[in-house]
Amino acid sequence: MHTLMHIGAGHGSELAEWLASDAERIVLVEPHPELAEQLRIMAENEARVTVVEAAITPDPSRHELLAFNLPDAHSLREPTALTQLFPGLKRVERHPVQTMPPAELLDASGPGSDEPGATLILEAPGEEQAILQALIDGDRLQRFSQLRLTASPEPLFEGSVGAPELLQALQAYGYEITAEDQQDPDWPRWQLQLNPLKRHLTQLQAELAATQQARDEAEKAIADRQEAHAEAQATLNKQLIEQLEALVQKEKALTELMEQRDQQDEALAEQKAQREKLDTQLKAVQEELTATQQARTEGEKAKAEAEKVIAESHQATQQAQQEAQAANSELANLKQQLTEQHETLAQKEKALTELMEQRDQQDEALAEQKAQREKLDTQLKAVQEELTATQQARAEAEKAMAEAEKVSTESQEARAETQSKLEQTHTWFMNRKQQAEEQADTLQVRDAELARLKREHEALQVQLSEAEKERDQYQRYFQNRKKEHQAAQASLEEVGKALRDKDAVIARLSEQLAAQQQGEDATRSRLGELEGKLDQLFGEQRHYIQQTTSALGQHVTRSARQQRDEQALAHYLHHGRRLPGAEVLPAQALALLEYHQQQRHDLVLVFGMASLTELLARVAMPDPRLEGSRDNSAGQQRIAPSQGDLPQRIISVEHRQQACRELEGLLASAGTAGAVTVKHAPWVAAASDQLFYACEPLLERLYGWLDDAARVLVVVGQALPEAGHSRQAALATLLQRLPTQRLDLVLPHADGHHEEALPAQWQRLLDARQREWSRLDVPQANAWRIDG
Repeated sequence: MHTLMHIGAGHGSELAEWLASDAERIVLVEPHPELAEQLRIMAENEARVTVVEAAITPDPSRHELLAFNLPDAHSLREPTALTQLFPGLKRVERHPVQTMPPAELLDASGPGSDEPGATLILEAPGEEQAILQALIDGDRLQRFSQLRLTASPEPLFEGSVGAPELLQALQAYGYEITAEDQQDPDWPRWQLQLNPLKRHLTQLQAELAATQQARDEAEKAIADRQEAHAEAQATLNKQLIEQLEALVQKEKALTELMEQRDQQDEALAEQKAQREKLDTQLKAVQEELTATQQARTEGEKAKAEAEKVIAESHQATQQAQQEAQAANSELANLKQQLTEQHETLAQKEKALTELMEQRDQQDEALAEQKAQREKLDTQLKAVQEELTATQQARAEAEKAMAEAEKVSTESQEARAETQSKLEQTHTWFMNRKQQAEEQADTLQVRDAELARLKREHEALQVQLSEAEKERDQYQRYFQNRKKEHQAAQASLEEVGKALRDKDAVIARLSEQLAAQQQGEDATRSRLGELEGKLDQLFGEQRHYIQQTTSALGQHVTRSARQQRDEQALAHYLHHGRRLPGAEVLPAQALALLEYHQQQRHDLVLVFGMASLTELLARVAMPDPRLEGSRDNSAGQQRIAPSQGDLPQRIISVEHRQQACRELEGLLASAGTAGAVTVKHAPWVAAASDQLFYACEPLLERLYGWLDDAARVLVVVGQALPEAGHSRQAALATLLQRLPTQRLDLVLPHADGHHEEALPAQWQRLLDARQREWSRLDVPQANAWRIDG
């Protein structure tokens, strides 16, 4: 040990002990001015002793030391429960003192971070929690491998805490309790030692928890990002599908427009061909008209010549009358033929008019153009054939007219009619030309519409190109997201690897700690065996003394009934067994064991009677040393208790931790620890402000474990009445926490402590709760059987 620091050194009563130790440096801290001066005088010749006059507290506002008429109660805080514990407590003076934070004290006078074996003695009433918490928060408490704490079990000052909470914080930090001094129950002392493995394990567990939390947060973030990525991907896929569908629809519409354009191109080509054909026909008609005009001129010339001939031949009229009659007959035939041709031309004109109407209908319905074109071609072909026939007939007619004009003047009328028909034909062709021009205008309009459709097609192509670019961007975005997801997975794998490494370190430290605990258990087992041997020797010596005193007859006052009970109990406990203590009379023990054997209780609950617990444990689980010595000679093996053995469970409750440890040591040395569960339950205020064991959580767990028809044997010892308290609260607590089970409740009589009113009080309580009960016959005890 290198450095010893004593906070709250007081009068220096322990200085000689510190000087006798191997501490290289001793730091005495005391805020009281007079006591600090006294410490300096005592240590003026000791070079390794340093006296610090200061109040250690993280709160600089607490700069006044309150001095009381109780020297050990000087504190920086106002007393609260201390005045109740010491009603005569008075404050005698108030000292302004210098304060110093714990961290500053350690930096100035304490051990270094690399100095091993330092010890801290802490005696600062009311300020223990503040000092320890400041050292824990600054991670400076680990500099002390040994720590001795003096603190009250209950908080006695304003803002202070009790010893259990301080010990719990120190154990959580890595300290283990190695010794406990309860000589002064108001100010007990605990000796603690820092376990580096446990502290390292605690730190690793904290780091593991933080790492696991970080991993959970990372997994959650990754899951959120994956979910967002999935949602975004689903949205983008949906948008992409919608865009693709729109593109498909646009491509379909474009295909339809292209088909319409092709159809319009075909229709335009057909119309152009028809217009060229009509132009050709018009040109031919014009040529025919020119030829007809020339023929007319020639006819007029022939007419003049014919008139001249007629004039010349007037003289020969008589001679030519017969020829004239023949000519008139031929002329009548020619007139009839011309009339027939006129009717034929009228029909043809009507047919051409119908063809023009059909052509107009073709402009309104492009789908019927092909059929109309074929029909028109057929009709035009027929018309051409008819025109050819008409031209041939007209040529013949002109030839006949020429011959007739030479013969008769009536041929002029035929020529006039022919000219009229030619004029009508010219008019028809002019109309056809006008219609062709209108069709050319229509073609121009359709060319403009086709250009507009081409522009729309180009715009759709541009939109399609933009959509493809956007799709490429989305694909790149998805690839980047995939890379980020892969990187996150790699990071998660690294975190998992780090966690596995931490788990391996924790497992290795756990194995080391388990090995250390096994060594301690082996030591405790050896100590238990030694204690058992001592107990056996003491028992044999006591038995020998009892036999000797019985033989000599010195001071024997035992009645016949007591002798019978002790013999029966000795027979019940087999060879070598003894009554563990004087708390249970032999008659009581025998009656309880016989009753327990008859009733086969599911649970035995003992409050404050360690001797009865040890007796029941030995009955439930025989001593392996005694059983082995008897059974080995017969070649038999010891059988451990099973579920069919009774009692299946024994629970012993003590109000002091020291008593719990002593009972556990006795059970371990006797080899019966497996049959008993020892619980610590301090006395607390229960019903009607009466004290009883703080066993409500234990009873609640038992209620959840036991069946409703379970049988429970409850024995409440004499610890409460011996301390001046009543056992009245026992029944109310048991009825409240075990309401459905059958209770066999036994209260052994406490010598010198009268509880005459207790049976009547309990009877009124059972009657008020309408519980069926009956009294049991147990010597020197009050016993009840309470049905569930």
